[in-house]
Amino acid sequence: MSTLVAAELLKLRTIRTSWGFLLALIGLVVLFVAIPLFAVRSVERAQDVRDVLASAGVSVLVMLVFGVVGITTETRHGTLAATFLATPTRWRVIVAKALAHAVAGAAFALVALLAAAVMVAIWLVGEPSGLLPDAGDLARLALGTMAAAALFGALGVGVGAIITGQAAAITAALVGLLVVEPLLATASEGVADYGLNGSESALASEPSAAIGQVGGGLLLLLYAASVVAIGAAVMTRRDAGG
Repeated sequence: MSTLVAAELLKLRTIRTSWGFLLALIGLVVLFVAIPLFAVRSVERAQDVRDVLASAGVSVLVMLVFGVVGITTETRHGTLAATFLATPTRWRVIVAKALAHAVAGAAFALVALLAAAVMVAIWLVGEPSGLLPDAGDLARLALGTMAAAALFGALGVGVGAIITGQAAAITAALVGLLVVEPLLATASEGVADYGLNGSESALASEPSAAIGQVGGGLLLLLYAASVVAIGAAVMTRRDAGG
C-alpha cells in the first residue's frame, strides 16, 4: 500500500492540474482575506482576525473538487484501467488515491493558511495591539483546517469513484454540500450539527460548533471513509474502462 500511495503522490506532484488547483486556492484565499482587511475594513477585534484567517477553510471545497477531478480524469483518459492492470486489487488503488489526496489536502491547506497569515501580518503593521488571536485558538484552527481539507480530498476521490462522469460528480458533490444539506439543515438541527458542513465547522474549531473539534473530526473521518469504501466497492464491480 505504501508503494501505491508513494506513486500517487509522485503523480500529484508532477501533473499541472495539481499546481493549477494550488494557485487557484491561493488566489481565492488572497481574495477572501483582502476584502475584509483592505476593502471593507471590517476587522476590529481579535475574533475578526481569527475569522479572516479561517478563510483558508475554502481549501475544503477546492480539495473536494480536486479529489473528484483526480480520479475522474484518469477514468476518462483510460489511465485508470492501466493502473488496474498493474494492480488488479482495485480497492487498494482507490484507497491509495484517497490517502494521496488527503496528504495533498493537508499540504494545500497549510499553504492557504500561510498565505492568509502573511496578508494578516502585513495588515497588522501599524494597527493597534491586542488584535492577534490566542495562540492556542490559532493552532486549533490551523490543525483543524488541514485535517478537514485532507478528509475532503479523500471524500472527493470516493465521490469520483462512484460517479465517473467528471461534470456530474463535481455537480453532485457541490450541490449536495452547498445546497441540499443546508436546505435539510433548516428543517433539522441534527443535520446542521452532524452533517458534512457541521462536522467540518467543528473540526475547524468554530466556537459555536455543537460537537467539538474531536467529535467533528471523527464524524468527518467516518463520512470520508464510508464514501471511499463505497467508491472502492463500486469500482471493483465496474468495467475497468469506467
